[in-house]
Amino acid sequence: MALFFQLLKLYLTKKVLNMNKRKMTFHFLFLRKKNLLPLLFTTFFFLSVKIYPAIVWQLPPERRASLGHDSQNQIILTDDSGKNVAIIWKSTIPAIQATVSHDFGLTWTSAIDLSGPSSPQNPHMTMTNNGQYIYGIWERKPGAFFQIEFSRSIDFGNSWTPISSVKVLSDPTLNANAAKIATNSTGEFVYAIWKQISGANSLITTSRSTDFGNTWPAGSSAIQLSQSGKNASSAHITTNSSGQYVYAAWIRQDDITSKTRVQISRSVDFGISWTPPGSVTTLSADDQNASRVLIKTDNSGKYVFVVWEKIIDASNTNIQFARSSDSGKSFSSIINIASNLGKAIFPDIAIDDTGQYIYIVYQLNSNTIQLSKSTDFGATFSSPITISTGNNNKLPKITTNKIGNSIYVIWIKSSSQIARFSSDFGQSFSTPQLLTGSSDSFLTPSITTNNNGTYVYAAFDITDINTVIYSVKAIDQLLLTTPMIKVFRK
Repeated sequence: MALFFQLLKLYLTKKVLNMNKRKMTFHFLFLRKKNLLPLLFTTFFFLSVKIYPAIVWQLPPERRASLGHDSQNQIILTDDSGKNVAIIWKSTIPAIQATVSHDFGLTWTSAIDLSGPSSPQNPHMTMTNNGQYIYGIWERKPGAFFQIEFSRSIDFGNSWTPISSVKVLSDPTLNANAAKIATNSTGEFVYAIWKQISGANSLITTSRSTDFGNTWPAGSSAIQLSQSGKNASSAHITTNSSGQYVYAAWIRQDDITSKTRVQISRSVDFGISWTPPGSVTTLSADDQNASRVLIKTDNSGKYVFVVWEKIIDASNTNIQFARSSDSGKSFSSIINIASNLGKAIFPDIAIDDTGQYIYIVYQLNSNTIQLSKSTDFGATFSSPITISTGNNNKLPKITTNKIGNSIYVIWIKSSSQIARFSSDFGQSFSTPQLLTGSSDSFLTPSITTNNNGTYVYAAFDITDINTVIYSVKAIDQLLLTTPMIKVFRK
């Protein structure tokens, strides 16, 4: 009997992923084995029940950082199952700190210091599919120069590299900052990227580890990606599930017009070699400045997606997009994501594992949150969907699950955090939900979900006397239903 219900629950879970609305109708399963019918009818005496919504936020948010010290720049991640969750942030203790949960966000560890003092800033984090390996990176100034430091946990975040033994990835004789990090699905290959100051210019530099972050090349051996002679900044890095394909994007001053432009480099051999700096791909035009670039790739590494913010003229800014369908060899023509001109800024992007479904969210004119989606690997995009209501909506973040049907958007409205979700590939969205007190003041949110989208976690910093990190989770309430019912979302 127990095996029967386990199999039935698995069947229903898979079927639910194909349903595409929020109204739910419960119907009895008529089973062939007659001895189960009395059990079903005595347990359920109703034919139809409607439940709104599918995702339930567990409110109120709970504090993760310590009181008495400002905490900000938080990033939250979860593994495929949703069981293991980690948050990293900067604290004015001062230290880079982290906390983890191993029970779907029910309980959390105390904040763990990852760095020493002396101005640690700009933390970033990545996690393996199973949550066992967690890698953190930041900048810190222990002496005359800011350096890029790296810490890891190989036991689901229970312990980290001792502060005295953190790795220094950058050249210790040069200033470095704004580091980002990525890993493959197993954590074997780890890729770091940062901006390094060389004379009067800044260069984009990368380094890698091939043994789960245990060893790294000397900082002086890091690979230069951008061309010398002009400033480059705002670098991001991504890799596919195997780690073979690695893609980097950044903003660099143009040689002729001095406008900032989007550039791309790639490695197809696990980070051994990269596009020569003089041959990198430049995506954006040289007419106006580009900024806030982001880059994603699918599990195979075949598709590469780049999104950025681009000034059109003195009054208008658009969100632009380009894609590669040949592992970064070539890129498509630029697509303007915002259909109506205005101040379209702060883009964020989420994709499914295959790259077929792409969701881009952004802020328009300091009031509206909009979303555009592609269902054909980035070849075309829908007209923008308005996600927010009213005024003063800003700083959106987005995440999606493995197959792309569950989409979660969070943003700041006035002084509150608002969230909406879609369970039908963005065809429709839930009513906006207030996650925090209307009198609180917030900075930036972060959001993540597990493989099937049943667990969602968000983190944000609330400003009162101090800025303190809070987190909140949502659970698909179908997880709480009995496996003896079949669920249809209409």
